[in-house]
Formats: sequence, structure tokens, C-alpha cells
Amino acid sequence: MKRLLVLVLTLLIMSGCGSGIQDSPFLTRSDRIVAELAKPSAPYVATDASTQTHHMPFFEDSYGVRALCEAYRASRNPSYLAAAQGWTNRILADQARMIPTGAYYMNYSEFRQPGETQGDWYVADSSSIAQAVLCTARLSNGPEGARYQASVQQFFSLVEDFYTNLDGGTSNGIWGSYQSSWWASTAIFGAFAFEMYKETGDPIYLERGLKSFDWLSTTGTMNFVRPSFAQGAPGIILYTGEFYVQAWPYVQGTAREPVASKELQFVFAWMTANQKSQNPNSPIDYTAHGQTYMAGLPALSYTMRVGDSDAELSYLRTLMTNETNLADADIWALTTWLAWSESAQLLGINR
Repeated sequence: MKRLLVLVLTLLIMSGCGSGIQDSPFLTRSDRIVAELAKPSAPYVATDASTQTHHMPFFEDSYGVRALCEAYRASRNPSYLAAAQGWTNRILADQARMIPTGAYYMNYSEFRQPGETQGDWYVADSSSIAQAVLCTARLSNGPEGARYQASVQQFFSLVEDFYTNLDGGTSNGIWGSYQSSWWASTAIFGAFAFEMYKETGDPIYLERGLKSFDWLSTTGTMNFVRPSFAQGAPGIILYTGEFYVQAWPYVQGTAREPVASKELQFVFAWMTANQKSQNPNSPIDYTAHGQTYMAGLPALSYTMRVGDSDAELSYLRTLMTNETNLADADIWALTTWLAWSESAQLLGINR
């Protein structure tokens, strides 16, 4: 870690501590997520403005669920764990009917539904879902915890057996006819693999994470496609940044450490140049589709303890003051990623 911090400090200033669980915006946001997830579930349709159902992509939900897990750890409020378990039970009920076996339903109305044999199904989105199921499993005892663990292991086996490539990358599952390794599926599945290794100690997960590391770093961020970096920088920074942050403990002190340091420098330098709290003239509109990922970026700097994370969190909270319609997909995305960032602040304080 020391070598990374020496490199990153040339770009960034270490941030101060936040206020922990007494910081009411995080718990208030968690309460709103609980209420939203309690609504009857409906498939995601971009034009659906109903406030009576919860009709959002499950990959967006997953970040809110991961935040609820941390809210429960910190407060021991049972409603947070109950909401995470309720969402996870819904995920497992759909998974039991998905084809191929082990796949997660993504809650898109136009793509593969439980029981269907046709239509798209994505490794990237499903890997985000898997991380939330794993997070819930860690807090769940007895048969429930075992069921959740079996679910993520089944998902991992499906992807490892059928959607990883000889080049070390991971394809995006059933994405039309596109079978090449893709940056997002490789990064998110790789991050999930590292989390599985942390949980189980099984070297198969570490091996997949390191193969993902080698594919991503060899391919190079500026060579990513669908979208390119110029077309989708916020999402690429979030997902590859989360991957390298989760990879760091397993590459530190190895031949991969200099590469990881370079990649993390790039991520944090981009954040410094483009976050509104650091650069008020940044052209990025956080509330626009495809740019809501910005709300998740403080989680990266809190985890690595670099950057002025508190200033960016304050900006995001101010931005969200008037953005209260959780039936809007972009507002829901901002809410879940912001809650995840707030939970990372709490984790950083309590480490």
C-alpha cells in the first residue's frame, strides 16, 4: 500500500475522516432504499413512471443492497438485513427458473426471462447481482446463508465453464453473437471472483481474478470498445476502478503491483479532473443516463483512502436534495451508487 500511496499522493490529497454511522444522510437513504425494494417487483421498462412498483434493473439494486448490508453492520437495525434478504430471496427464486442453470435474471423486460431459452443474458450485470447476494450471505446464518452461498457458487461455475475465454477475459454471456472478451464483464466478474476468494479461500477464484487482471491491463483502458473510453468514461472508471481496488490486496508485493499502481493512478487522476467537487467546470452531468456512475466513484477513494472523498460526497448529497423520484431510473441509479459510496466511507472509518 505504501508504494501506491506515494504514487497517488503526487496527484491527490489525503482526505479527512467523515462522521460515521451518526451521519444521518446514509441511514435516511438506506431507509428510502428499504421502502423502494418493498414494493411489488415489475420488469424494467425505461418509460415506466409508476410509483406503485419497483421496476429497476437488478444490477442497480445490487449496489443499494450492498449499502444496506453495511447499514445493518453499523446500526444492527434488522430492517436493513431483512430488506437485503428479501431482495436476495427474490433473486434466487428467479435464478431457480433461469436457463442456463445458474444465471441471474436481470429484470429487463426485453431480455431473457426466467424459463425462456431465447434472448440476451449478461455476465456483467449478473456479476453485480452476485456481489450483492454474496454480501447478504455473509450476514445470514444457517440454511439461508448456505442457500445464498450455493447461489453465487453456481453462478460462478456457469460463467467460468462457458463464458471465459482462453485469452483470460470473460465474454458478456449471451449478447447477440458477440463472444469476445469484453472489458465490463471481465472487470465485474473478476471483482466478484476476488470477493469469492476472500470469502472461501478457494484458489479457483483467485486464479480467475488474476486472469481478469492480466486481460484488462494488457488490453488497456484506451482500447476498450462497446463503448470506448471517450464514449463511456464514467462507467469504465467505476467498474475498472472497483476491479483494481478489489485486486490490490492480491497483487501488492507481486510483479503485478506496478501495473495496478499505474491503473489506479489513472482512475484517481481522472476522478480529480472530472468530479464536480474538484472541477466545477467539469462537463459531466451526473443526472444524465450513462453518467450516474459518478455517484459510485467516492467508494473507490474511500476504500483506498485517497482523494477528497468527503467533498465529493457533500456535492452528491446536495445534488440529490431535489432528486427524490425513485421511480426515475437515473435517480434510482444515483441513489444506490451514492448509498454504496456512503457505506464505503463508513467502512473506511471503521477499518
